[in-house]
Amino acid sequence: MVKEQQPINCRHDLFQIRITAAGRIASALGVLGRVSAYIGVTESQGRGTLHLHALLWLSGAPSSQRLEELLQSEEFRERVRLFLRSNCRASFDDIDTVQDLDAIRSSSDVAYSRPANPRSPRYDEEGAELEKRVACTKQRHKCSMATCLRTTSSGALVCKQRAPWPLAEDDSVRADGQCIIRRRLPYLNAWNPAVTRNVRCNNDLKVLTNGKHTCSVTFYVSMYATKKQGRSYNTCALWATCLAYHFQSSTYMDKLQDEQKSLLFRVVNVMNREQEIAAPLVMSYLLGWGDTFRSHRYVPIYTAALYYSVINKWPALRR
Repeated sequence: MVKEQQPINCRHDLFQIRITAAGRIASALGVLGRVSAYIGVTESQGRGTLHLHALLWLSGAPSSQRLEELLQSEEFRERVRLFLRSNCRASFDDIDTVQDLDAIRSSSDVAYSRPANPRSPRYDEEGAELEKRVACTKQRHKCSMATCLRTTSSGALVCKQRAPWPLAEDDSVRADGQCIIRRRLPYLNAWNPAVTRNVRCNNDLKVLTNGKHTCSVTFYVSMYATKKQGRSYNTCALWATCLAYHFQSSTYMDKLQDEQKSLLFRVVNVMNREQEIAAPLVMSYLLGWGDTFRSHRYVPIYTAALYYSVINKWPALRR
């Protein structure tokens, strides 16, 4: 009897994260080390497919202030560089040109294939070959107007993903915490080897070692948690349509002053009715899964109040 191969669970199998009955996180040594906390937010793309943006905190990682001090040491930067080399790749030794990349057999349905069998005596070779196929299929970036090209105020077309990415002969870490990945081709996005081999999907992993990048990624993830409206003009148009409909009713206008709360409720109801939510995300809500996965209860920080408190105490910072 052949035992059916079970699907890979990234949280349990790769990162070794488990939630106990008491609601606490229990982590073992995973592909990135031990994880002390995490938060992930599901995003619905234009075609309805779902993908995850997540932040992981590693156990034993130094504080931001201590990390800034350690990065001035060549020995510590070498340790970070080795971690970067093991967990984040953007090139292969035998792929130097676009022609080499085109020669790799790619398949759009590679994500639905099985991962390499870890019991196989040729697991290393089979896993490496699968990683190459997935990376060349899923991590290759192609700019187009339908996906990433945007027009600037000057009329120039730029890629919102900032491609082409800079080339580098080797991985390196600078004293300011900037991590540079070895890259031979400018349109091959970085990937995590373990996720690529086992989940077989497009992915990107960034090692956050400085405050600027950490703040940027945190803000990016939080936008999906708060469901930020990127196109406010659609919202205004829906409000206008709703109000125009009600203004046509003389009966409603006679009672408008007494029904302001009802009017506001109707406006909000229009927003809820017209909001575009992909079917997979709707099913996730109905099944009680939600769109956010977190290990802890996080406390909100009200930055406006913090900003004004700092300014009032040190007025010179206004400059």
